Amino acid sequence: MTTEKILREHQSFLSSHRQLFDNIEQNLIALESLEVQNQADQYSSLLRDALVIGMNVQREMLNLQTSDVLKN
Repeated sequence: MTTEKILREHQSFLSSHRQLFDNIEQNLIALESLEVQNQADQYSSLLRDALVIGMNVQREMLNLQTSDVLKN
């Protein structure tokens, strides 16, 4: 059966359940939005961790340079 034929044969069913289909569509959109937000949050967390690591490495390198200068 083609999609068009199924839609024609079940027009009354579709009409009577239109609100249900709209709700399902809205819920799917909300779920996709949550998934995108979750991915953005994970990416943000990784970037934040990388920044902290970079700052810690920089601080340790400055400490090493300072201690080398004081030794000489």
